[in-house]
Amino acid sequence: MEGSNRTLLKVISILFLIFGVFSVITAVVGIIGGGLLAAAGAPGAGILAALAVIIGCLGGILEFIAGIKGLQNKLAQCRTLGMILLVLAVLGLIFSGFRFTWSNVTAIVLPILYLLGAKKQD
Repeated sequence: MEGSNRTLLKVISILFLIFGVFSVITAVVGIIGGGLLAAAGAPGAGILAALAVIIGCLGGILEFIAGIKGLQNKLAQCRTLGMILLVLAVLGLIFSGFRFTWSNVTAIVLPILYLLGAKKQD
């Protein structure tokens, strides 16, 4: 059973690494899009898009860090990062009007599994 406890945390950590990198790449593309909106004469939309992108980028960076800490078995840091990511996911669900999209569900399920993986290793 010890191996499966480590496997859960490692698999979720690898997923966090992948999704974190994807989020940062998407954020960079979004920054370009926000700049284009501002240049096209919609400065309010450009600023709003840039703010959303910055928040998304920060979430991606946190996911990436959580992935690294999970692979390093830093359990206390895993718990802290897992809780932060779970709170951000719930806030994202609230701000989306409680739309249960693939990304919203994944954003909630992964931190829960990550926290379970860290807890099982204690």
